[in-house]
Amino acid sequence: MMAAPQIVPVEKTHSQTSLTTKLYRRPLAVGNARLEANTGIISMHRHRKDVAMAPNAEKLELAFISSR
Repeated sequence: MMAAPQIVPVEKTHSQTSLTTKLYRRPLAVGNARLEANTGIISMHRHRKDVAMAPNAEKLELAFISSR
């Protein structure tokens, strides 16, 4: 016996396509957010190091200005 062809409504096909797209994009969004967070942490650490290691008031002022 040969199976009868199925007719799938356009709305259902669109819904499946949308779900597939969301499942594909989610890991990318999470990965990008993680990279941005890591970059922010590294930047904060660098600015704090610059403030802590400033040898004089002028370098300290420059460290404060660059951290804004």
